[in-house]
Amino acid sequence: MPNLTLTWWEELDLDWEIEQLLLDDAPPPPDGSR
Repeated sequence: MPNLTLTWWEELDLDWEIEQLLLDDAPPPPDGSR
């Protein structure tokens, strides 16, 4: 039976992974060069 509660370090890792995905998908900041 799977344990659905994440340990704190798993949550940290998940947060980090999500942040990396968001950073990868984020458009470049507007620098006024366009």
